[in-house]
Amino acid sequence: MSLHDVLDPLVSLCRSPKVLGLVVPLLAMAWPMGSHAAEPDLARGVANPSNEYKPPVYWCWLYNRVDKEGITGDLEAFHDRGISGVNLSCTGGYAGLEPIPGLDFLGPEWPDCFRHAVKEAKRLDIEVGFNLAGGWVMMGPWVTPKATYRRTFDLIGEPGSRVFLDLGSVRHLAEVRLNGKKLGGLWTAPWRVEITGVVRPSGNVLEIDVVNLWANRVIGDLGLPKEERLTKTHDAFRFDMITKDTPLLESGLLGPVRVLRAEGPR
Repeated sequence: MSLHDVLDPLVSLCRSPKVLGLVVPLLAMAWPMGSHAAEPDLARGVANPSNEYKPPVYWCWLYNRVDKEGITGDLEAFHDRGISGVNLSCTGGYAGLEPIPGLDFLGPEWPDCFRHAVKEAKRLDIEVGFNLAGGWVMMGPWVTPKATYRRTFDLIGEPGSRVFLDLGSVRHLAEVRLNGKKLGGLWTAPWRVEITGVVRPSGNVLEIDVVNLWANRVIGDLGLPKEERLTKTHDAFRFDMITKDTPLLESGLLGPVRVLRAEGPR
């Protein structure tokens, strides 16, 4: 049998150029040059590939606005579209003053939904990976699990029609609470949330939770024997430029923190 004997039925089955773009590399890997080995059933393999040839995707639970019905629906949609695995990340940014409520990360309801996701993924033969928290948070002396900055303040002068809290600069993730109200998470510039309607003329209580990247944890581990290291990653290419002597990244609330006023309509 020649290569054309295999390609001709595949071309008739896979008329889309996108599909053919996948078929040709598989043929290049599967066809033994100069060999008379048994030829694999490529048509069947392309029509129904094994999981090792299917793509994984990121699965973001934005603001943890999830329930069991939606989780099952997502996973079944992934399965139907040939997705082999998901990397679950609970994330989100500033969602406004009146955000749609979601589950508290690691709160009373969250673990039940997570267990449901793992059970459903197993039923559908989908591999599940999971970020350890809503950001890159690892344990160890080089990475603070979470630092919380607290400050009370009074407004000076008239508040204006809109009021914002500007954090200046943060390394690398922040969650803001003012007078007990969650105002959302921040992960990129501008490090700013609106506090209109939440801020008071006096006696405001501001709390800012900050976590940093796990690159610092990796730097610390590189100075330890392998058996004592706490981190391990398959994405070695992300850290191949890091050594035990690499300077630690800046971390924390760098500021300056300011209250800004804006006039005019919303």
